[in-house]
Amino acid sequence: MYCLRCGREIPDGELFCKTCGRQPIERQQPPENKPPERTQESRQTTASKRQEASGAAPKKRRNRLVIPFVLVCLLLVLVCAFMVYSYRDMNLQKASYRVKEANLALRENELANLESNYAAATDELAEAQAALTDRDATIRSLEQEIREWEGAASQSEYDAATAQKIIDDLTKETETLTGENEKLTKTNETLTEEKADLETKLAEKTAAAASIQAELDALTVRYSSAKAKADFMDSYVVFVNNNGTNYYHNYDCVNFTKSNFWAYSRKLAQNYGYTACPVCGG
Repeated sequence: MYCLRCGREIPDGELFCKTCGRQPIERQQPPENKPPERTQESRQTTASKRQEASGAAPKKRRNRLVIPFVLVCLLLVLVCAFMVYSYRDMNLQKASYRVKEANLALRENELANLESNYAAATDELAEAQAALTDRDATIRSLEQEIREWEGAASQSEYDAATAQKIIDDLTKETETLTGENEKLTKTNETLTEEKADLETKLAEKTAAAASIQAELDALTVRYSSAKAKADFMDSYVVFVNNNGTNYYHNYDCVNFTKSNFWAYSRKLAQNYGYTACPVCGG
């Protein structure tokens, strides 16, 4: 077989001419030893076809790289959005835990004050009970003296009236101390009930604080992981806006517009011909 365009012989089994790429056509007679001269138009046509054939492969390669590149960019954007949302949510939860801890500390201070008041009331009650005991002993002693005075015929009515007055005064003081004792007893009971309630609340708050601490520890672990990811992004990922500036930026750069951009690694951005932003330094 011989090529219809250039006239070169093509071995059996070959489908295309190795010289010009045209499909061969069998000829009955071989052409002359000297191949026919190619015109200027055929040469230009052959050259343009070779250029088209050579240029098709890079275009196909570029088309194949566009879709993975876009997917990687979308993945990076989603990762960044998730990290920002996690960081904001963690800060809100930390603020809530701080408020709860402040409330718990306030409750503990109130419990300490009530315990102090309870101790003071208990001391006052003990003192009142001791004074009442002393008064009772004095009354019994005076009553004994009265009985002795009444049994003695030689004692004067003045001494009896004086003793009676003392007894009346002591009786009034006894009644007063008895009323105060009842009041202090009621106060003691009230404080005892409040102490029991506060102890129950303290146990509940302690359990809540333990739960909050566990949640805070879990959030701290999540925060450390998110911070490590954010540090990795800040160290290795740069952003290029689609505005023709030919600069790559850090995420926090004031010149970085977060609406239309590409995300590259720093080395890949440099390989693509981008330069560091003069404001953030890339």
